[in-house]
Amino acid sequence: MLKYVPNIAVVVSLALVAYELNQNRQSLIESNNLSRIEASNNAFVGSTSVRESIIANIEVWVKGRNMEVLDELDEEIFFQLCSSYMFNLGNLWEADYYSGNEEKLQARLYVAEVTFGPSTCYKKYPYFREQLLSRGEIWPPLIEALDRGASAPES
Repeated sequence: MLKYVPNIAVVVSLALVAYELNQNRQSLIESNNLSRIEASNNAFVGSTSVRESIIANIEVWVKGRNMEVLDELDEEIFFQLCSSYMFNLGNLWEADYYSGNEEKLQARLYVAEVTFGPSTCYKKYPYFREQLLSRGEIWPPLIEALDRGASAPES
């Protein structure tokens, strides 16, 4: 009987290791879920903030979107609104990319092409494109969608 004790000890230790690995796996899953919730919350807060800024400066936004001449102050306000607008798009794209949600990524590409791409912000301030390009390898599909939208004929 004593000669089987080492074998039993090995089996018990392997069972404990398996239990520990399962606990670590569960912890990683929960951590990943919390990260997704946080990214979703940040995206919501960012979108809300952009909308509030646009509403607070609606006259400047409309004039800028229509490519009307803006005075120096309005030009700066419009630039800041566009920066927030494009930055929010980038944050949404990044959150969806890292969550691995292909359906949301496809939806973001569609929105980038039909809403953001034709926007005055993207046409008037082309360096937004360069800033997105400089952020790394996850950005080319989004930039291509923006480019397609920006090059589409005005309707």
